Parts: sequence; structure tokens; C-alpha cells
Amino acid sequence: MRRRALLVALAGLAVVVMAGAMVLWLRPAQFFGDAIDDDWLDMTRLEVETRLGPPGDYRSGPTHWANTKALCQGRFSRRAHGIGESGSYELIWETDSEYIVFEFNADNRVTAMSESFLARDEQSTLDNLLWRLKCQWHRWFPE
Repeated sequence: MRRRALLVALAGLAVVVMAGAMVLWLRPAQFFGDAIDDDWLDMTRLEVETRLGPPGDYRSGPTHWANTKALCQGRFSRRAHGIGESGSYELIWETDSEYIVFEFNADNRVTAMSESFLARDEQSTLDNLLWRLKCQWHRWFPE
């Protein structure tokens, strides 16, 4: 009798933990909090990552383009994570509402940036879960 009660309690705890993990995992990603403007120019990569966190895809579901606000200084291109002329490179932050690209020079200082606004596609909870599992699969097993 005592063993059965312990097993039921452990099973209930496992269900609560799994439900909590799903709720936290499926919550929408929000913007990082700071406005992207000309104040970011000439910041170091460390300063940018301190304010925004590491670059990456923080979306909680599929998105589509809403509009773009380009804040560019000098030449700016769409080389995703590529190394450009004289050691320049780009890093990308993506949430449910924004797609932010910073271009850094060889000295790891911001030379250009672009902020595009995204809108989250409406979908069911099951479709959202399947989308997230597919994204996670591609992170674990890149092609």
C-alpha cells in the first residue's frame, strides 16, 4: 500500500514537471528590451551580446516579414554569419517580433545594423509543438 502511494505521487510529480516545462517552452518569445538605433554603432560585440544575449533564433513559432527599418552606415549586405571583406561578419538575433542583424568589423565593433519587424503566424498548439520539434531536430542534426 505504501509503495503504491509513492508510485502514484512520483507519477503525479512527473506529470506536473512535464506540464510546467511545456508551458515555459511554448511561451512566445519577446523582444530583447532595447531599441535598436544609432547608439549601437561602434559598440563592441561583447557590449551588444551583454544587452541582447547571444545571437540566435528565439522564435516560438513560424513568422513572416512585417516591415523593415534599416539603420545602415557604409556598405551593408545580407551575408548571414559570413566573413566579408577585411574580416567583417554579421550576427543575427531573431524573435517573434524582430529580426536584427549587426555587422561587425575585424576589431569586433558594430559598423552597420538592420532591424526588420516580424509577425507571428497563427497556428494551433499542436502545429506549434511540431514546428518547435522540427527546429530542435535541425539544431541537433544539421544537414
